[in-house]
Amino acid sequence: MTEVPTEPVAILTASGEATATAKGDTLTLTLFCSADAKTSAAALSAAEAAWAKVTEIIDHAGVPANARLNSGVSVNRWREFGQQKWIEKGWRASARVRLRLPEGDGATQLIARTSEAAGAVVLGTEWEVHPANPARADAVRGAVALASSRARELAEASGVRLGRLIAIRDIRPDRFAAMAAAARGGDGVPEIGEGWIDVQARVELDYEFHSDDLTKGESPCPSPVVR
Repeated sequence: MTEVPTEPVAILTASGEATATAKGDTLTLTLFCSADAKTSAAALSAAEAAWAKVTEIIDHAGVPANARLNSGVSVNRWREFGQQKWIEKGWRASARVRLRLPEGDGATQLIARTSEAAGAVVLGTEWEVHPANPARADAVRGAVALASSRARELAEASGVRLGRLIAIRDIRPDRFAAMAAAARGGDGVPEIGEGWIDVQARVELDYEFHSDDLTKGESPCPSPVVR
């Protein structure tokens, strides 16, 4: 069987970006507590007691085990820098937990209760948008429309005819997240507000293009690329 040689294809690549706004659907809340003492055993004992209270409050709130990432209690030397040198102060034991709360349910209450019972503090709050959120599709449609428009503009400016679309690449970020807005409440406990997030999408489109100036058998001109 004889193979029919194919002509080289000239390809035009155009990219497009777009953003859509979405309400965060999962809140990641990181709680931390620590205890300082002159001995490692005393610091560890105090931190374990405080962390037991934190765990009890989280259990009572109904946060499932698969929505928690617990570091466990660790103990290290406690040092502070002063008088141009490090000063040994004793030992510090600490623990932290990351909680994933759908819609941020109960976050403000968890912060208040763990702070009051165990002196826990908030290390961070972060809203996330699931990749299946409708805002993702809105952003992708906008990115494709922009890339298509750029491809047509480039073809027209270059004096070539745009051919068929032969490839689409979805260049999505690893995750969609934004810091949650936390307002200080009247009692000093942060109140977690709604997190509105800009969901970004970026795509690349590959088109064949044709030029009447190219004669059969000649290599096409280098493929133009617009970003």
